[in-house]
Amino acid sequence: MAFRYAVIRRFGGVGGLLKSRSHHCEAVPKDKPIGFVGLGNMGGHMAKNLIRSGYSLIVCDMNKESVADLKSNGALSADSPAEVAEQTDCIITMLPASDHVKNVYTSDTGILRSVRENALLIDSSTIEPSVSQQVAQLARDKGADFFD
Repeated sequence: MAFRYAVIRRFGGVGGLLKSRSHHCEAVPKDKPIGFVGLGNMGGHMAKNLIRSGYSLIVCDMNKESVADLKSNGALSADSPAEVAEQTDCIITMLPASDHVKNVYTSDTGILRSVRENALLIDSSTIEPSVSQQVAQLARDKGADFFD
């Protein structure tokens, strides 16, 4: 509920995602890809809804069938979360547990390895608050914004 409230209040909802920088907001253009990591029961449906809303996605998941399904719906794919981060300014993660979030963000092939400065990172996973706080600080250290 907190994530939904924060996204709706600050960003106008995931489908109408807004990006805030220095007291101004601009819509994420539909021609700029959004990264999406974690295409399971929740993430796969969220990603499809973004595609249906006209956004282009670059997706990544350990399950290659899930990736193939999203590619058949128009998404592009990446081999690692780091590769997603190299190509996008906005990344949504939807992962099953705290350990998965830590790995996806901090491993050698993780998002923070190649995150762009001023990137917007939105984690929709249900995880321990301490993990969100840790990843948020690491993202800030790289010049990115992390929201849980």
